[in-house]
Amino acid sequence: MRWATDTVAATPIPDDRPRVISQDYVHRTIPRYLGDTGIDTTVDHWTLAHGDLHWANLTGPELAIIDWEGIGPAPRGFDAAHLHAYTLGVPEVAARVRDVFADVLETREGRLAELTVAAILLQAADRDPVHAALAPLRPKPCPEPAGPSLNQA
Repeated sequence: MRWATDTVAATPIPDDRPRVISQDYVHRTIPRYLGDTGIDTTVDHWTLAHGDLHWANLTGPELAIIDWEGIGPAPRGFDAAHLHAYTLGVPEVAARVRDVFADVLETREGRLAELTVAAILLQAADRDPVHAALAPLRPKPCPEPAGPSLNQA
């Protein structure tokens, strides 16, 4: 899994692909759904991302990732944050996913991706039971997240 997400993120972004989410969306959605965090929501690093990486889009026993129609530029760490968010209902799996992607998620960009995904979960929580169940488990804004502070520009 890690190899696959790293390969996608390292792939040059095609000029014709729309963003998975826009900078404007990040600026609007984090404060709207997480409150005034005091966090700079400017995305400094965009990478190619699957954009909808969760367990329903993974098959096995040999790893295959499906549902690629949303691929496009996203904040660095978006796929890792998205996959992690969808494991929060199973703490043992969430801990493993977090461990595998710690070097991505524990950066400023990774933390911003996590907060963006948390806002997405909250936005969708009133529309379906999966998001409603995950929303209370989402990462919360905090003044001193693991790794470099998001308050540093």
